[in-house]
Amino acid sequence: MPAQLRGRALLDANRPQEALAELGRAAAADPEDATTHCLVALAHFSLGDHAAALTAANRAVALDPEEDWAHRLRAVALSALGRKREARDAALEACRLDPEEAYAYLVLSETLQATGDEAGALEAARHGVALAPEVAATHSQLGLVLLDHDRKEEAETAFRTALSLDPEDDAALNNLSVVRLRMGDRSGAMSGFEAAARLDPRSQTVRRNVLAVGGRARVFRRFAIGFALWGVLTLFTEPAASVVLFAIAAVFELVRYVQLRRLSGPTRGLLVDDARARRFTPSRWDWRWPTRLRPVWWILLLKIPPPVALLLNAAALAGAVAALLWFWVIVLGVALPFSAMRAWRWWRRGHPGRDSWRAPPL
Repeated sequence: MPAQLRGRALLDANRPQEALAELGRAAAADPEDATTHCLVALAHFSLGDHAAALTAANRAVALDPEEDWAHRLRAVALSALGRKREARDAALEACRLDPEEAYAYLVLSETLQATGDEAGALEAARHGVALAPEVAATHSQLGLVLLDHDRKEEAETAFRTALSLDPEDDAALNNLSVVRLRMGDRSGAMSGFEAAARLDPRSQTVRRNVLAVGGRARVFRRFAIGFALWGVLTLFTEPAASVVLFAIAAVFELVRYVQLRRLSGPTRGLLVDDARARRFTPSRWDWRWPTRLRPVWWILLLKIPPPVALLLNAAALAGAVAALLWFWVIVLGVALPFSAMRAWRWWRRGHPGRDSWRAPPL
């Protein structure tokens, strides 16, 4: 069908709007062709319209219930719309229809992770790699699951394998840079984000990561301005203290300068453009900037094994209650459910329940 072929070619060329026009002609010529509706769903995914993608995928499933691709697309759309259980069921159906299709297990891994079956998600990702070890996407999905499980070294290996199979995979390069960032290699992470941006300049995910890491320099500038203003206010009343404050401001500004010099020219230009766009535009202001500089105690807290963190949280809360330290009772009381959740997730990863998904034998 010429219209369908043209639509597929336009999708490959990342021209989804034009592809939709051609696929509309193909659907009008043969409204019973499930493949056309699957391609329509892909076009809507490219445009970010997940509701329309689900409608097209549902139509494809209705026309050909045995087409595993349609069920996979339906699972992805349902997951994007927050309908996690339905997404998992659709992914399971796709795996049932074609148990040898590696991509079906990649979708299943994503949906299992979203529904809380983290052990099953890891099983599904590993099964996808076993079915298609030569496909970069299987290793990328395994890396994503491992990263979510905080197994950074294994995730790094998975993403490196994906890049060895497909050096032009900007998503794998971006995710490898995220791993580097979490391992404390900020310079290496920034280089990776910049390389991913060169591979796909239109990727909003990569752009956000570049701005998040590079934007740290803006945080130092704000602290520098704050201490400098403080120093001006105390200049005549406490000259010695103002000198110290000016020195602290200078240190923050020096750190900012060093960080900016490490960035490439295009990245610095992107940061300047982003700062101009945010200026006098309250809807674009980032009110979360104070969280960019995590204190040492916060970093150490995340390094503590979840069960230990839960016990420490509970012991500290009991001590705060006994001492009538109401501020800390509130703080630790709010933190307790999060500590419990982290401990529960940690336990379930190593001890999956009966309902956890298991990979079929190869």
